[in-house]
Amino acid sequence: MGNKLSFRFKLMVSYIILIMTPVIIIGTFSYHSSVESAKRQSRQNIQGTLLQMKDNVMYRIKDVGRVSDQLYMDQQLQGNLSIEEDAWSSYETLTKHLKPTFQNAIDLSTLHINMQVYIKNRAIPEYYFTAEDEDPLALGKRYNLYQLDRLESEAWYEPWKVSTIYGANQEVKWLQVAEDKQYGNISLLRNLNDYAKINQIGFIRITAKLSEIFDAIDYMKIGDHATLVVYDRANRPLFSSGDKNTALLEQGADSDKSDYLRIDEPLDGGLNWRIVAYIPTQLLAANADSVRQITVLVCLISFLVLTAVSVMVSRVFSIRITKIIASLNAIRGGDFRKRISYKGNDEFAQIAAAFNDMGKDIDELIREVYLSNLKKKEAELTLLQEQINPHFLYNTLSSISRLARFGEIERLHQMVMGLAKFYRLSLNEGKTIISVDREIQQIQTYIDIQKIKFADGLDVTTEIDPDVLPYSTVKMILQPFVENALQHAWNGDHIHIHIHAYKDNDRIVFTISDDGVGMLKEMIDCVLNREIKGGYGIRNVDDRIKLQCGSAYGVQIQSVLGEGTSIHIEIPCFYDQDGDMAVVRAG
Repeated sequence: MGNKLSFRFKLMVSYIILIMTPVIIIGTFSYHSSVESAKRQSRQNIQGTLLQMKDNVMYRIKDVGRVSDQLYMDQQLQGNLSIEEDAWSSYETLTKHLKPTFQNAIDLSTLHINMQVYIKNRAIPEYYFTAEDEDPLALGKRYNLYQLDRLESEAWYEPWKVSTIYGANQEVKWLQVAEDKQYGNISLLRNLNDYAKINQIGFIRITAKLSEIFDAIDYMKIGDHATLVVYDRANRPLFSSGDKNTALLEQGADSDKSDYLRIDEPLDGGLNWRIVAYIPTQLLAANADSVRQITVLVCLISFLVLTAVSVMVSRVFSIRITKIIASLNAIRGGDFRKRISYKGNDEFAQIAAAFNDMGKDIDELIREVYLSNLKKKEAELTLLQEQINPHFLYNTLSSISRLARFGEIERLHQMVMGLAKFYRLSLNEGKTIISVDREIQQIQTYIDIQKIKFADGLDVTTEIDPDVLPYSTVKMILQPFVENALQHAWNGDHIHIHIHAYKDNDRIVFTISDDGVGMLKEMIDCVLNREIKGGYGIRNVDDRIKLQCGSAYGVQIQSVLGEGTSIHIEIPCFYDQDGDMAVVRAG
């Protein structure tokens, strides 16, 4: 049944599936990415809000801490509390020194606080406004002076009785003690020590309202249904704002609350408290639902649009395929391009049959012709290559003979060594394809040999782009032109030759230019004309390049009589590490 479906229907369905698959994948990915991005953004916003709350809380805690530091560091106060005097002198000390000091201390704070100072010195009388079982903050911003004996039976005071190896206990803590929890208060507790002797002379308790300390902890800054809880170092809730979920508050800060997104912000200063925000996940899910609806709507619109496009595209291709079939039947016995493997009874099956019938008739003929031409070109290339070396060898040996005749042994030695290096490079294990780098080395060796022969009369400059060095080239394409310039281009007793190699898009270009006598246009035409004898070296290079790389590449000559000649050589950019000529042949 499937094979009888028309090509147009198959194309339309394939197009819809091909397009809708990435649309669905991208839509799903976008949905999840949007939800996760919204969660990350919410977390970042809440984290920033918590950080602001933390800064506000820490400011209020430090505000109270400054009051205790003021008393703890006051050496005059320590002296007044340590001196034991008669009743009248102690009363005078209380009136003139202690009461102003305590009043100034509590005035430092911007908070509504109560300060209770317990002293060891029994000579100093007590001074207080409230009873110990009442809310110490009921009468406003006050201070009270008690004897330290009042705390001996309090269990919460036990840690401050223990001295350290350095003297009195100097630890500072924030705790809910005595009646604090009953009235929603919290107290800063620390010993009052003799700064010089580091022994205890009293105890400080500064009480503040939790609601005032944590005034900035407001769930409305996070959002409706959110809950903010401040946990102490034992993971007990100190303060909360928002949904008064008993189960939520009774659990520790580290407990699993899968229905909430939890974000923590620790409070510094050795408190080991944490502000924890709980945001119901259902609120985030509501945002996700809106994203999901938008994603589904976009996918649906994409499906409708792409379905309409697929109908039009399939119709266009169906008409074109019908025209292709008609054309193939007309040229059934003509041009061979490729084979098609296709199963079915639709239009593509007819195209496959037409192509395969043509391939069956001419496949063997093409193989035979191709292999025959390939062997022929390889033989011609080898023959042309072999024509260069004897000519250069003859000229060099003639120069060596002249040097020997005149007894110039050192120059003779240099020329022989250069000749040996030149042939070591040119032989190249019999390969006709070498790297551009090796070709440059070869021409440089040839130039070194000729400089021995011509001395100061020869000046050669090279300009080689390093990018061309890794590519491959036909061997010995530069040397014949340098040799030709040295034999025919002299214009006086000095000649300058410039060799330039660079990359031009997908081609490598070599130029060999001289400032010699130049050539007439008729002479250039004769050199490149294969019907005229002469110019074998230049024509040899051009033939080898065309055989190896195709007719689009080869040698061009530009010359101005009396000004010099410029040879322009182009080859394709290719790599041929195995020396296989066939891999670059273009025709």
